Amino acid sequence: MAMYKNLLSEISTYFSISGEMIPQNGEDSYLYSFNENKALVGVFDGCGGIGSRRYEILNGKTGAYIASRIVGECVAEWFEEYSEEEYSSDKSYQIFNVITNALKGIKSKTPRVK
Repeated sequence: MAMYKNLLSEISTYFSISGEMIPQNGEDSYLYSFNENKALVGVFDGCGGIGSRRYEILNGKTGAYIASRIVGECVAEWFEEYSEEEYSSDKSYQIFNVITNALKGIKSKTPRVK
């Protein structure tokens, strides 16, 4: 990426994002982040479906809804915090650790809704 003076001037791709049928109830999430040196587009499938677990402590949202947003937030945080040098080295396990710890934390605090 260092070969481009300004990454945004080199991007010639367009994205179309389809929203939820019922606002704030879709189980999938997405993110995008761009700056002069790097870009990220992510789609996170909640993998829910009929009968998914719901969590009262999180307003009755399904585990799929929660997981897709937690993973999206973790990826966004990871993307913003690590430098280009860290991306190119073999430290991809960092994102795995960030996601795993976030999911373990939320799982330990959320009772299952029957």
